[in-house]
Amino acid sequence: MSAIGDAVAAPCDVELQGPDLALASGQGFAPALGLIVDENRRNALAARLAAFGPPPYVGVTWRAGAPREGALRHGPALYKQVPVAELAAVLRPLAASVVILQRQPEAAEQQQFVQALGRQALDLSEVNDDLADALALLSLLDEYIGVSNTNMHLLAGIGGRGRVLVQTPAEWRWGLGDQSPWFPEFLLYRQGPDRSWQEAWDRLRVDLDSRYESMT
Repeated sequence: MSAIGDAVAAPCDVELQGPDLALASGQGFAPALGLIVDENRRNALAARLAAFGPPPYVGVTWRAGAPREGALRHGPALYKQVPVAELAAVLRPLAASVVILQRQPEAAEQQQFVQALGRQALDLSEVNDDLADALALLSLLDEYIGVSNTNMHLLAGIGGRGRVLVQTPAEWRWGLGDQSPWFPEFLLYRQGPDRSWQEAWDRLRVDLDSRYESMT
């Protein structure tokens, strides 16, 4: 019998990785790993949110993954991006405080986002440098809307629900249906096969309008 980490010497019909065992045994997908929020960090970030504006607090991320020049090497689905101004336009009517969680945002795209939003947004992009800070902030948000990224995984770890903007072709974890088996509580808004986001924006707008008050 081979040692752990060694290749299996004997021929086999099926080879499974550890995370696949629950599904293979008929138990379904393993639940998300539970994460613990640091209360001191949470309190500090709550104070920053309150100083900026009243709830609800809506966090946004518009791109993630490998840079454009790495798309061919890593696969196009690993680089995700939605039009900044189009995302901001969906959020513009909401009576909500908008929080930018974009990792390393470019000044031009931030300006574009704020212009389309029609009001200031709170830039807390620096929380991405520390996963404990990011986790604390995510626990305070009423909504988190963005492309698939690390923060979506953190949100799942505290039992949160995100609204994921899924581009075409979709990253494997988001599949092709209305739900992901790994993120059953998350809501998916898919880019159309023609690469248009219009249908996704229309759905997102209706869903948000049904839950939050409008500024008009």
